[in-house]
Amino acid sequence: MAESIQEQDLWDSFLHNKCKYISLGTLKKDGAVVRTPVWYVGVSHGTSGSELIVTTESNSGKVKRIRNFPDVEIAECDMRGRIKGKAISVVAQIVDPAAENGLVALFHKKYGLMFRIMSLPGRKARQRVFIRIRQPQTHEPISPSANQPISPSAHE
Repeated sequence: MAESIQEQDLWDSFLHNKCKYISLGTLKKDGAVVRTPVWYVGVSHGTSGSELIVTTESNSGKVKRIRNFPDVEIAECDMRGRIKGKAISVVAQIVDPAAENGLVALFHKKYGLMFRIMSLPGRKARQRVFIRIRQPQTHEPISPSANQPISPSAHE
């Protein structure tokens, strides 16, 4: 019970954007964990829950790994990925492109000029995707087939 309270406190600190970076730990097919420092924003939907949103390039390894294994870990880290605290288990899903409205603005608000520079055309001509991170509803692992892109109204 005490551990779940600590995990909830950690989730709440992420949700309220108390740190700048999180380490996103995704699973490879061989079971190895790959940790990557990422920018994120916390989004609260009132009584319908909360989530963290991460953005990355659509062809990145983390996107491929999340499609195979949606169960991931997050922890506070610095910009180089050095973990600063305890990791918690969460579930990740690729956001349906139709549901992306307004997400870029959240990153602009939190990261300002740095996000704008990283988003300049020509800097990287790769398509960006958004990843939705939520607390699991149960402690049972979620099957990879449950990790289909979500529609805007699926969880709102």
